[in-house]
Amino acid sequence: MEIEENAEKSVTRRDFILGGLCVTACTTAASLMSKQAFAAGKEADEKKGEVIEASKLVPADNPMAQALKYSHDAAKSKFRTADKAGVKAKDQFCHNCQLFVATGTLKGSKDTVGKCQILPTGYVKGDGWCNSWVKKA
Repeated sequence: MEIEENAEKSVTRRDFILGGLCVTACTTAASLMSKQAFAAGKEADEKKGEVIEASKLVPADNPMAQALKYSHDAAKSKFRTADKAGVKAKDQFCHNCQLFVATGTLKGSKDTVGKCQILPTGYVKGDGWCNSWVKKA
């Protein structure tokens, strides 16, 4: 009886072909996703050095920015009090946050600005801070 049970569990030609198709589809999808990620990174690199108008910064009345206690000037933020991931609160800025990608400078100054993955509707200053700060890897 054991021999008959094992025989029933063998892989059929149909299962083998379907498995191969699944592997091919997964490999293709992974390849496409990596190409998109590479293109996004390349686009961000091309934008570095861009001069950003102050009007394109995340406005202070942005609901998400308010919820995150975002400030364009971390030194003036009264909410930046907790040490995170072994980094003192006074040393936490957007420019050393994992979620920040520098894209250029603010027009008329040398301030670094960039995009934040949590505040995608505008630019944030490199010297800014919010309570979603994550240590850069």
